[in-house]
Amino acid sequence: MNEIEHEGKIYILKSSVETIIKERVSKVAQRANEAESRSSELEKQIKDFESKQASFDVLSNQVSDLRDQLKKSESKFSRYQSISQLGITNQDVIDLLEWQYDKSTKDQKDRPVLSDWLQNHINNIDEAPISIQHHLQSLSPSEPPEAGEAPPEASNQADMINLMQMQSLQQLNQAATPPNVNKGAVKAPDQKTILDRAMTDQNYYNQNADAIRQAWMSKFGKRR
Repeated sequence: MNEIEHEGKIYILKSSVETIIKERVSKVAQRANEAESRSSELEKQIKDFESKQASFDVLSNQVSDLRDQLKKSESKFSRYQSISQLGITNQDVIDLLEWQYDKSTKDQKDRPVLSDWLQNHINNIDEAPISIQHHLQSLSPSEPPEAGEAPPEASNQADMINLMQMQSLQQLNQAATPPNVNKGAVKAPDQKTILDRAMTDQNYYNQNADAIRQAWMSKFGKRR
């Protein structure tokens, strides 16, 4: 028995006290060892996490850089499309237009897209920056011809038709004219017929086309 009761008090034998102390110390030491082991394990986990966090930060920065590069590439391609669709493919001119666009719009709150900015200056060439006016000049729409002024092509076609009609009339006149029995006779210098004059005077033919046709039909129409 390890306990003795004396005068209402309980006493523990000295030999038992040492055993109890050793058991308690052993338990405390065991708990300390377990806590130290757990601490070492947690410290290792923290180091692994820090290493992974560093790798994650590096990967995150790389992803962010790649996104920025992709955004710049897409913007560069979009600008190239906006300029090249106007027929401009010279890289120096493209660089000049992009530089002037960035310079002119960098402080604008509602910054227009490049295609709208270019089209506005093409339509209003005098308001475009001087450095790019020369390159946009050929893209500016030309003014329509004034009312009543015939296009050059139409005028040329009309002249050609009239010339062909005169040549045809001359050939028919030569083919249908009978031999001249009065060959050698002197004709009055100012007595030209309407048909003769039409074959030598373009303005006269243009002004009297109907009368000339009637004269030709009257002279040669019945013989055909």
